[in-house]
Amino acid sequence: MDVQHAIKYTQWFMELLAIPHRYKRKFSTKKKLSSAVGLFVINVLIVWNISFRSIDMFTVVRDFDEKILLFAPWSFSVVINIKYMFMIFRGNDIMMIIEHIKIDWIEKKSPEEELIMVRNSQLCNRITLCFMVLMYVSGALYNFVIPFVLPILLHSKSNTSDRTPIFDGYDVFFNAQVSPIYEITFFFQVYVVTIGFSILIFMCHLTVVSVTHACGQIQIINYLIRYLIDDIIDINNIQNKISIIISRHIRVLSFVENVQKILLELCLLEMGASTVLICIDEYCFLKMLETNDIANMIPFGMLFVCLNFNILVLCYFSELLNSQFIEIGTESSMTEWYRFPQKIKSYLILIICMSQRSQKLTAGGIIDLSYGTYIQILKTGFTYFQMLRA
Repeated sequence: MDVQHAIKYTQWFMELLAIPHRYKRKFSTKKKLSSAVGLFVINVLIVWNISFRSIDMFTVVRDFDEKILLFAPWSFSVVINIKYMFMIFRGNDIMMIIEHIKIDWIEKKSPEEELIMVRNSQLCNRITLCFMVLMYVSGALYNFVIPFVLPILLHSKSNTSDRTPIFDGYDVFFNAQVSPIYEITFFFQVYVVTIGFSILIFMCHLTVVSVTHACGQIQIINYLIRYLIDDIIDINNIQNKISIIISRHIRVLSFVENVQKILLELCLLEMGASTVLICIDEYCFLKMLETNDIANMIPFGMLFVCLNFNILVLCYFSELLNSQFIEIGTESSMTEWYRFPQKIKSYLILIICMSQRSQKLTAGGIIDLSYGTYIQILKTGFTYFQMLRA
């Protein structure tokens, strides 16, 4: 496995979402133009989708239950658009992380180090692939299979000539039932849905690829510390090794600091959005259950799983990152440190002290992401759900 395989999903999503960056790279005019066009098209279509849904929800629909059902996809689209804005704002920082990962892969020094990095990279790719399947299947079920395929199967003998609505509010200003307006609108909706779920997947992937890479570097540091005692007789060699360990430790700390900066706003937005969306999703699911609408319960159930999985991934990898840093201190204290010269002991004490500092991902620098945070989000969402039912 090489570095390109390790970051293939990252680069693919950067291209798909046309996220601009200027980090140590000169682009051709054609590349700049295609990126600018892609950025413009994505933003225009997302705003187009939100605008039509807003007009329909706030001016056309009067029933409260219907408004809540429409509020779920509307708020989902708004959150996606805000996340995309933050990703564009952090484009250079994201590219810095990618370049950092590339350099670490180039500078690996032994088969053991490569094995550790490969193992963590494979874990990242598997999680990303699972999340892609889950999110894209959920999005396809909710936006296309249930609204378009199911009515055809259930009413195959119907003689009506009306086409299935693409999304609520798409025909507010014009007759979208006629061709080619209907086909063009449908194509735009497919593109918007694909981009929207890709934004969600990319945020999850960005967290996973960053944390798994950091964990790999920490495991390499632990490996070097574990075998530090082998050179106890050769003072010069042990000093070289301890300098490598310290420089790697500083490098991974710098990497994690950049990751935390990128995810600062995204995690805060994810916490607030997940709380609201989980609440609305539970309400919609209950309404479908009351009317025995089993077909529509399936996509709402899958979206509930996706929302939970998304925030759980953030909290799990935040805990994992922190525990891996603590393990550096544990590994240092478990060595036969009393056999080292006094100067080397001081270095190990410094490493132990640095490893005790919390390295969890934070939501806006306000709340540390942890299992407790995840439980609190679920509890808050359920509380709002009870208020909505009352």
